[in-house]
Amino acid sequence: MIRSSVHKSVHKSQIFFYLILSFLAGIALKIIGTFAAGFILILGILLISVFWQNKKAVFVGFCLVTLVAGIFRANLPDIKLNINFNFLLEKANQSIEKILPEPQASFLAGLLLGFDKNIPKDLLENFNTTGTRHIIALSGYNITIIASLIMGFLLWLGFWRKHAFVIAVIAIIFFVLLTGASASASRAAIMGILVLISQQAGRLSNPRNLLASAAFLMLLKEPTVLFNNIGWQLSFAATIGIIYLSPCLKRLPEILKTTLSAQITVMPLILFYFRQISLISPLANLLVLPIIPITMLVGFLAVVSGVLYTPIGTFLAWPAWLFLSYEIKIIELLAKIPLAGLRF
Repeated sequence: MIRSSVHKSVHKSQIFFYLILSFLAGIALKIIGTFAAGFILILGILLISVFWQNKKAVFVGFCLVTLVAGIFRANLPDIKLNINFNFLLEKANQSIEKILPEPQASFLAGLLLGFDKNIPKDLLENFNTTGTRHIIALSGYNITIIASLIMGFLLWLGFWRKHAFVIAVIAIIFFVLLTGASASASRAAIMGILVLISQQAGRLSNPRNLLASAAFLMLLKEPTVLFNNIGWQLSFAATIGIIYLSPCLKRLPEILKTTLSAQITVMPLILFYFRQISLISPLANLLVLPIIPITMLVGFLAVVSGVLYTPIGTFLAWPAWLFLSYEIKIIELLAKIPLAGLRF
């Protein structure tokens, strides 16, 4: 009985994944043309209606119909929400500038807000050389870690799990608003909330379906990010590497597996867009990545406190300053190693 239910749930999970994958493929194939899309749609409907007793044929039919839905969506304009949260972004950025010195302040703004314009050029170059530029791009992984830490703390204080879950989700939404509801923050929040929902439902998170769901929700709103947003491409390429390549590196430590698998899948994109490759990247990420989630958490608490009352924010910023200084120093030292990065 247990085996049967497990088999059914896996089967449903696969159907869900391939339907979403069909929609995403439709967005990627938006140039296919109206006539070809119409032919695919008719073929899908025929498979569903004529071969309705054949489960595989019906499944293929639904995939084709979903593919056409993706093609039509890609040819419609992006959905623009006329809600401006930039005033919150400015408030957060001003709080960071008040409670931290440079370059730690601009680095934290990059980590929390995806705001890298004020990061010194030499530090940005060090990020590129060491292959750690991705840490200033918000990710669902980091947001999930932060939300999990918040949930754990609330449970330790005696909150019910359901209440802790709601507060953690609200914290993620508030974090997104704090960043001006940017595309990268929204994408990361979708991934984080989906993971929390999966955990709350008592199921182990299926990272493949979570990634597909996040892609679906983001592309449903803005199909153009698939082609025009480098950060979107790098984020999903890295996550794909973690999901599919990491299990192949069983003998390596967890953080090294994650780092190598992500680096392998983003390497073609980095070469294509930046004409650069980092040889020191695995070591740099191994030393820096484990500290990033806790840096973001203490930094987030300090920034929110600083918005409300600067002296409290300044006091809470000390731990964040220590973590940020460590990360900057490691990156600076590794960037000085000969042949740390190669340009093409």
